[in-house]
Amino acid sequence: MRSNKLHAASMTVSLHAFATSVTPWVALIAGGQFFMAGCLHVFWHDGGKYRAAGFDVTRFDTYTHSVLMFMSCVEGSPQVVRGALLVLSGFLFPEYAGALVAYDALDGIALFFLGGYFFGGVKPVPSPPRGSDGTLPGSKLHAAKTVLMGAIGLVWILAGRPVVEPLPPWAMLVPLVQIPAMFHMFSKTFVLPEEARAMVADYMVSKNKGAAYHPWRDSGGKTH
Repeated sequence: MRSNKLHAASMTVSLHAFATSVTPWVALIAGGQFFMAGCLHVFWHDGGKYRAAGFDVTRFDTYTHSVLMFMSCVEGSPQVVRGALLVLSGFLFPEYAGALVAYDALDGIALFFLGGYFFGGVKPVPSPPRGSDGTLPGSKLHAAKTVLMGAIGLVWILAGRPVVEPLPPWAMLVPLVQIPAMFHMFSKTFVLPEEARAMVADYMVSKNKGAAYHPWRDSGGKTH
């Protein structure tokens, strides 16, 4: 009985040490990746759907492309916010780093079951391409990310939800190099297809036409 208690105590200590030392680094590196992916979804003029995900340009028109860009912004905006919070948590609020990792895992699980299984047939735009095994673009990467964050989050919970060790200041160099480098690499690797350029250019010119409010142009809360 005593040996079992000692073994359990040793395992708890090991989990605690792992959770406090590894979790902030996972949050830092994964957060940088999420922030970068969110920026691509929001600021690439095709949301990465034609150039990276392989969406068939010929199936889209001006309207469905606008819807696609809105959905891409809905996809990317939370990634930008969550990625930034994960990166900053290791420096400014380490007591929340483990919870943010666990939340990201839960969000990934919810998306997998709700978006990919139960409501996968509801689409406001043409269906995305599927691989030979029937998977959607990015689904394998999403699954790997969810498994990683889920494992780290579970260890953090089993360890008693400890406050992780703050990262050293020099660690901020990691996302400062990682994010621009990855953005540059992806931009060079995935080029907008020629057949999509006219539609994307037209979208950039007319995307705000008909909008009730232009926050960067109007003043005093006036609408048109």
